[in-house]
Amino acid sequence: MKVTSVNKVYTEMFNEDTRLCRTNSSSIEYLTNKLYILNELKTGDKILELGAATGRYTMMLAEEGYEVTALEYVEKNLDVLKDNIQDNHNIHPILGDALDLSQFSDESFDVVLNMGPLYHFSNHENRDLVVKETMRVLKKGGTAFFAFINNDMVFVTESLVYSDNFLTDHNNLYNKKTHKVSDDPFTVLTVESIRELMKQNKCEEYKFIASDGYAELLSDKIDLLSKDKFDKWMKYHLYMCEKLEALGASHHLLYITKK
Repeated sequence: MKVTSVNKVYTEMFNEDTRLCRTNSSSIEYLTNKLYILNELKTGDKILELGAATGRYTMMLAEEGYEVTALEYVEKNLDVLKDNIQDNHNIHPILGDALDLSQFSDESFDVVLNMGPLYHFSNHENRDLVVKETMRVLKKGGTAFFAFINNDMVFVTESLVYSDNFLTDHNNLYNKKTHKVSDDPFTVLTVESIRELMKQNKCEEYKFIASDGYAELLSDKIDLLSKDKFDKWMKYHLYMCEKLEALGASHHLLYITKK
């Protein structure tokens, strides 16, 4: 992970506060993840969110009455999160790095959310450490959520949506043999490599979710849907999102495991 690149991307390039709610298509990831997170929660659960950004998930969970410790790497994002905290929220904002959870004791939290840190660690050892630390602070019987960006769908959207030059021979945008995409400061992984990472850390697959499916590829069409049609599209997406065949065709993925 390049520190300056990650800070730059979230201070100058992306408005993280609106990314998950700006349009029909951009909301699918959040709506899907929210549903799966809430389905696993119990009254009184203590939650740690790593990479909380501006607090989209943290605020939602606080509104539901949960105590949330929100750790965020980018100071600008954390400032937005702090500004949005209401008197009725039980939120503990912390500026910090998902690689160093030494301030938290073993088995401190009922639920740990990793909704962004693994987007940025290109080094396998760092990804491995994030998973290990997440599971260390998770209580026995608790649930951990890990979000990933899917290499194989990024290849599709880069080819057909974002870049006229992506498929030309004279660039280093992807490995021409393995089709591994270079997308710094983002790290994109295949479904197989995600499963291998989790297997190495003895994180049994409870559920594996296609968080947004075709949302990015078909965003121009999905964004034109009326509320009624979008609701029907969401029902179809939720019908599909746990199917094996959906995983490779989703830009964002959510791996859920129990301890």
